[in-house]
Amino acid sequence: MPVIDFALAHDFIDTADPTVPYRLEFHHAYLPDEDPDPHHANPAGQLYAVVKGRHPRRGSRITLSSSGIRYNDIEALMHPWPWREPDHTTINLTVIRQRLTSAGLTA
Repeated sequence: MPVIDFALAHDFIDTADPTVPYRLEFHHAYLPDEDPDPHHANPAGQLYAVVKGRHPRRGSRITLSSSGIRYNDIEALMHPWPWREPDHTTINLTVIRQRLTSAGLTA
């Protein structure tokens, strides 16, 4: 199953527990002869937050979206990035979750 990572150079931080860094992954099924550019193929899949770095829970995964969500719909929700104040080096995972809920993309 192919995985698309978002903003790998940055940590996604949930305001409920700011000590846990996450990365965002979009998992989707491979279809034969599919365009390798996800913007063109617009595959259906699911968005996850995965604990990263040296955190003891590294690799633990949280489901953020329903299954069968189109990549372009997820991509549209990411921008503009909801940077955390004041340093703009981490991205606010709580805001991403709120955007998913508002768009009806959660189970």
